[in-house]
Amino acid sequence: MYKLIGFCLLLSFASLNLFAKKYSLCSPDGKLRVVLHADDGFLTWEVAYTDAAVLQPSRLGLKFQEESEVGLWVKKVRNKEVCVTRQSSFYKRSSWQSEYRETELTFRNNIRLQIRAYNQGAAYRFVNSEDSVILSDEVAEFVFDKDYSCQVPYVCDLRDASDQYCSAFESLYSFLPFSSLKADSLSLSPLLVCLDGNRKALIGESGLKDYPGMFLKKAEQANYGVEADFARYPLDFYVGGFNQLNEMPQTRADYIAQLSPGQCLPWRIVAVSTDDSQLLGSDLVYELGGECQLDDTSWIKPGKAAWDWWNDWNITGVDFKAGCNTKTYKHYVDFASRYGLEYLVVDEGWSKNAKDMSELNPNLDLVELIRYADEKNVGIILWASYLGFVKDTDYYLEHYAKMGVKGFKIDFFDRDDQPMVKFCYELAKKAAKHHLVLDLHGMFKPSGLNVCYPNVLSFEGVRGLENCKWHNYDMPAYDVTMPFIRMAAGPVDYTPGAMNNAARYVFRPVTQQPMSMGTRVHQLASYVVFDSPLQMLCDSPTFYERNVDCTRFIASVPTVFDEYVPLQSKVGKYLSVAKRKGDEWFVGALTNWDKRTITIDFSFLPAGTYKATVFTDGINADRNATDYRKTEITVTSDTVLKYDMASGGGVAMRIRKL
Repeated sequence: MYKLIGFCLLLSFASLNLFAKKYSLCSPDGKLRVVLHADDGFLTWEVAYTDAAVLQPSRLGLKFQEESEVGLWVKKVRNKEVCVTRQSSFYKRSSWQSEYRETELTFRNNIRLQIRAYNQGAAYRFVNSEDSVILSDEVAEFVFDKDYSCQVPYVCDLRDASDQYCSAFESLYSFLPFSSLKADSLSLSPLLVCLDGNRKALIGESGLKDYPGMFLKKAEQANYGVEADFARYPLDFYVGGFNQLNEMPQTRADYIAQLSPGQCLPWRIVAVSTDDSQLLGSDLVYELGGECQLDDTSWIKPGKAAWDWWNDWNITGVDFKAGCNTKTYKHYVDFASRYGLEYLVVDEGWSKNAKDMSELNPNLDLVELIRYADEKNVGIILWASYLGFVKDTDYYLEHYAKMGVKGFKIDFFDRDDQPMVKFCYELAKKAAKHHLVLDLHGMFKPSGLNVCYPNVLSFEGVRGLENCKWHNYDMPAYDVTMPFIRMAAGPVDYTPGAMNNAARYVFRPVTQQPMSMGTRVHQLASYVVFDSPLQMLCDSPTFYERNVDCTRFIASVPTVFDEYVPLQSKVGKYLSVAKRKGDEWFVGALTNWDKRTITIDFSFLPAGTYKATVFTDGINADRNATDYRKTEITVTSDTVLKYDMASGGGVAMRIRKL
């Protein structure tokens, strides 16, 4: 029998009376308030912002497999207030103020509960005692007072129709009230709740390490809300899934995790906003992601990469047959070098078999390609499947690092149970030992892995531009929704940069000669809007050379920044941001399929006069989405300008001080 212990223990009335205390803490600015208290034998928490309810009393707790007689008596309470400056070289800002108040409760069984109140939201996590234990489940409810609507990323693209926990982690958003949530379906996290008065609550997690990732489902014991759900611990596996490239759980245990002594569980987060732009600027997930585990990060090189897979080697005007061969990839290296791109990603095909990395494709001289690329100051990143990589991880990392490879793009993880999450941390640590960067695809959200190991430059877990090769999903709407929700969890390898652009009524999926939905400037602005220390240029060198102005702009946009300023934005409609790297500023704005006028207020600029190179949608972009206009203007911090964005359009700027 399983017994609720720790913070879910069903108490007798006698013991409940012994735990009658209520614990409250406020954010440093005094606007957000968190209350923790006992309610009918369960520990619950609630959150309010400016005295308006955000989260109703919601249960939190742990269910252990073994019997225990330990109750809920609190033996120690510790409060602290923190205000420090944190720094990172691999984020959307190089430094920020970390400011919060924390209450930590230590219970008689030595399990601890840490609760924090930030100006941006609230979070809690459990810390295990000094015992090794089996955790059968975790209870995490998020209950609300009304039937609010939510942006729900339902799990889809299952690798096995009978297992919702194995998927590509790429979901569109369904805008639904709590009452319409499907009781039998899981949602990815984060999930966005739209409250009254333009307020929002983003439910997510951070500090995910050696523990299963948090899914969400319709709350069972509340009218309006969601609760956490977790993949059970896998016991054995079979090869299956997409193209037989997945390691699929055959059977699962009746528990979710094996906890080590003193293990910190992930933070459960509710980020709060009164304006949608605040969601874009939130640092909560990065803040709570953990501490960098690397003593030396000087070798880690963010940047942009030429890439072959999306454009299907569609190059013209050359004297060789394009394909997975040495001449083709040297051509890509030459292109990358001309525009100062740091990397070339060599996707599937360099080895004879996606499941076997030991036997190389005879048409591609990998050693010669690496030598040639090194001369051109371009690093080679190799694609690999998880299934092929896991066979001998240590050997492959050492072998290809010695060959001169700079990193790996590893694909088809497609699980976030405890063993998989643990493997990803071990992989990042081992890759760092060999000075290798990683780009993880078919992958769950970052939620702290990139904070602990910044050599993990980017993650998929996003329905990126590749989908335009085979689907006609509403990508412009997704592009102005995902940054508020999925991107809050960490970087997104969306792979923008299409030069073949299509208006809504013209678009069609084409695998070999793909196009993007929306305008050319929508693609340019994506490099500013989407956070990713590693950005792909998805199209072919041929198309980029035909569009030099656009290519030079893309090449000029950094992938990590010193300052981040969210501008006028509304979830699902449009967004705009400004980012600074050194003395240069970049502005990106996107809209859905609704054409609109957006106002850019340049008050983010320091004093002085600046030259802005501006890309806007051309007057005929509604007919031919490749149409754009490039202008140069002078601006100061007092400048306020309006720009027309076409249907599926955007605005992109580079701003330099005169």
